[in-house]
Amino acid sequence: MQQLKLTFFLLTLFFSSFSLVHAQSLQTVQAVPANDFLKSIGVNTSINSRGELFSKTEQCAAYLGFRYIRGAATGSSLYQSVELFNTYHIRFSIMLGASNGISSALDAGKQIVSINPDALIAFEGPNEPNNWPITYNGIQGGGSSSYKQLALYQHDFYTAVKADPVLKNYPVWSMTDGSGAQTGNFGLQFLTVPTGVDRGSNGVDNSVVDGTTYSDAACVHNYFCVDWLYRVNNWTWVGADPINGNNTLKTNFGVTWAKSFQGYSDAELLTLPRVTTETGITISTDPLNPVTEETQGLTYLSCYLAQFKQGFQYTAMYIMRDRTDESGNQTFGFYDGNYNPRLSARYLHNMTTILADYPSIENPGQLTYGISAAANNPNPNISTVHDLLLQKNNGVMMLVIWDERYARSAKSDTVQVDFGETLDKVDVYSPAQYDAANPEAGNQKPIASYTNTNQLRLTMLNRPLILAINDPNSPTGIGNIETAETAVKIFPNPAVDNLYVGNPSGIKSYNIFDLSGRSVLSGKVPTSGMIDIVSLSHGSYIIRFTKTDGNTESLKFVKL
Repeated sequence: MQQLKLTFFLLTLFFSSFSLVHAQSLQTVQAVPANDFLKSIGVNTSINSRGELFSKTEQCAAYLGFRYIRGAATGSSLYQSVELFNTYHIRFSIMLGASNGISSALDAGKQIVSINPDALIAFEGPNEPNNWPITYNGIQGGGSSSYKQLALYQHDFYTAVKADPVLKNYPVWSMTDGSGAQTGNFGLQFLTVPTGVDRGSNGVDNSVVDGTTYSDAACVHNYFCVDWLYRVNNWTWVGADPINGNNTLKTNFGVTWAKSFQGYSDAELLTLPRVTTETGITISTDPLNPVTEETQGLTYLSCYLAQFKQGFQYTAMYIMRDRTDESGNQTFGFYDGNYNPRLSARYLHNMTTILADYPSIENPGQLTYGISAAANNPNPNISTVHDLLLQKNNGVMMLVIWDERYARSAKSDTVQVDFGETLDKVDVYSPAQYDAANPEAGNQKPIASYTNTNQLRLTMLNRPLILAINDPNSPTGIGNIETAETAVKIFPNPAVDNLYVGNPSGIKSYNIFDLSGRSVLSGKVPTSGMIDIVSLSHGSYIIRFTKTDGNTESLKFVKL
C-alpha cells in the first residue's frame, strides 16, 4: 500500500507540471553552501558505550551522512574519533559532566583538537540539570536545589575554556533547560548578564555581577512534539520558531518556564546564536495520536531543514540507535536496538546523498525564484510550504522545497515555482521514498526532469522535494574522460546526457561502477553506440567494457 501511494504521488507530480498559470512576484535569494547545511546535521550516539559498537556506529555514519556527534567528555577513543572525522567529516561537541567535570571536558576537547582543529565544534554545559542535578565542589545545584551552584559551575566552565591557550577560540554552549528551570534568578537566561539588569523582587540575584558570561550560544532541547503525540501542520517549523511560545529557546532565554524570569526580547531571540542538541519523536501505536515509522521519517527530514532555515547552527537528533540500557519508549532512533534501519534512516540517507558536498563553496551565488499557490490549490494559503536554497562547490544550485501538512485531515498543496530566467535543466528528487527491491532509487534517479523551463508546478503534502538546477553558465553532461588504451573511444554528449562509444564493433556490453566498486548501471552497447546515463548522480565513475573475445577494458569518467 505504501509503494502504491508513492507511485500515485510521483505520477501526480509529473502530470501536474503542465498548463502552468498564476504569475507571481520573484525574489533574488542568496544561496547557502550545501556543505554548511550538511555540517548542521547531527545525532546523539555513545559511539562505543551503552551497548553501542564502534564498528556499527561507523556503518551508520557511512549510511546516514550526518556530520556532527554530540558527545560526553568520555566514551570514544582518539582512534575512533580520528576515523570518524577523517573518513566521514564528522565533528564533535563535548558536554560537561554532572560532577566536577571541567578538567575532563577540557582534556577531551584537546584530544579532539589533536586530530584536527576543525574536528571540535564547541563545548556544551550540563545536560538538563533540572532533571539531572549537578554536584560542584561538593554542593548540589539544579533539580529542587538552589541554582546558584549550577550558575557558578557554568561560569567557571566558560572561564576555564577561554583561559586555555589551545581551546580559547572554541564556543561554549549553555546548559540545556537549566536556565528555564531556575527557582531563583541567577541570570542563566542570558549568555552574558546585561549591565544595569533589574535587581527587583524578581530580578537577577545580587550575587551575580553585571557582565558575567555563561556561554556564547543558547543550547536547547526543542523537541518539536511538544505534547509528544500532537500532530499539527507546520509541526517541525513551529518547533524551530525562535519566538514560538512553546519553543524551549523562548522558555529558557525569553521568559523562563518555571518562574517567568525575563530574559531576551523576541527581537533579540531572532538573532541569538542557537543550537539544538536533542530533538526527535517516538513511534507510537496510540489509536488517537499514532506516529508511524513513516511519520517519524518525514518529520526528521523537515526538522533538520526547518531548524537550519530558522537559524539553528547545529541540530542533533535524539538518537542514532535506540537505547538498550534504558527502560521506557525506545523508538526515537534511526535504527532499532539491533541496528535495523527505520524509514527515517532510509530517508536521511537519500537526502544527504542527493546533497552530498565537500568542502563548502567559497562564494555561493544567487537564484531568482518565487513559490506561490497554484490557481487550483485547495488550501487558502501555503504557509506550510518552505524552501532552502543551497549550492554545491561545483556550482550546482539545489533548491529544497518542503510542505508541512502533518495534521491527519490535511490536504495536499499545489504550488507553482517560477524562475527569473529559463533554466537549461531542472531535475526533481524525492528523498522520502524507499523500495526494498531498489533501495537507492530515492537518491540516484530524479522523479522528473525538465529542460528549457522557467516554471514548475508541484503537488506536495509532507515529502520534501529537491530541485537540482544546472546553471546555464555551468558545464553540463560528461567531462574528464580518461583516454582508452586500445580500440574503445568515448565521447561526451551533454545535450542528451549520454556517452557515445566510437566504433563499438567488437564490444559486447558495459558495466558502470561508482568509486566504491558498486555496480550502478549495466547493459549491452547498442549499435548506435549511445549509452544513456541520465539516471547517474553527479560524480566519478569507472566504465568497464566487455569485448566479444572476453577481454575487458576500463576507463574513468566524471558526470558533471
